[in-house]
Amino acid sequence: MNPDLYCVDKATPPGSLLHYCLLSTEPDTRAALSALWALEREIGDVPRECREAAVAQAKLDWWREEIERLYADTPRHPVTQALAPHLARRPLARDAFVELIDGVAMPLEYDIYPSLAQLTPYCHRTGSTPTQLASELLGYQDRAVLRFAHELGMALALLHNLREVRADALRGRCFIPEDELQRHGVAFEALQGTDTTPAVQALFGQQLARIRETLARALSLLPQTEITSQRPLVVRARLTGALIDEMEADGLRLLEYRVELTPLRTLWLAWSAHRRARRQRL
Repeated sequence: MNPDLYCVDKATPPGSLLHYCLLSTEPDTRAALSALWALEREIGDVPRECREAAVAQAKLDWWREEIERLYADTPRHPVTQALAPHLARRPLARDAFVELIDGVAMPLEYDIYPSLAQLTPYCHRTGSTPTQLASELLGYQDRAVLRFAHELGMALALLHNLREVRADALRGRCFIPEDELQRHGVAFEALQGTDTTPAVQALFGQQLARIRETLARALSLLPQTEITSQRPLVVRARLTGALIDEMEADGLRLLEYRVELTPLRTLWLAWSAHRRARRQRL
């Protein structure tokens, strides 16, 4: 398969949230972000697809080698082959990809994190790092953009952890801080079931409030002069905010089913956000 088409199929297929983030962007920008997000997806899927830690670690080691091949102009995988041409236009730090892999590897050693302080490095590596790479690909004049990208990435990582809470629990992992589980009186085993008790709702509500606060902080850090340059990420932030609202309005029944925005609403929200961002407005 053509590397670019592989990346679209992997990360930004028609109808997906990331697809709408790329509406009306330039073809080169669309291809670059699709390649980056596909690489992030390929690496991030490793621990979820491998039941044995040793197998997952071996696959992540292969990705470490593939990053070296990417920077040696000899990539083998379709996502790195698709990303390679864009590195000439927007050089990205090799260490950032290594940091992403290091973050993805963390669950192979830790099943649960005692507190938010211990969880934060995981969210930084798996959320902030790739989001800052996306900002680099988009280009900017004001380095304050990286602070925006860092906070947006934290919000995206925290939201991903919350949406995958039951699936992760069934794999024996938890990305909600252990002290917060205890504070709300929610046993780890409760996250493996489908019963949305008041205690579970309160726990999830706390997580959602943190995500909402982090997302708002991200947008407050974005310089107005860079809103247009960072348009796909601004749209992603707006769609994320709408998804948070939908999850809350639905009663936080995250153990029962996956909440999604309808395609029509996603299209409308994305179009509106793109239109405002072109005018340097949030």
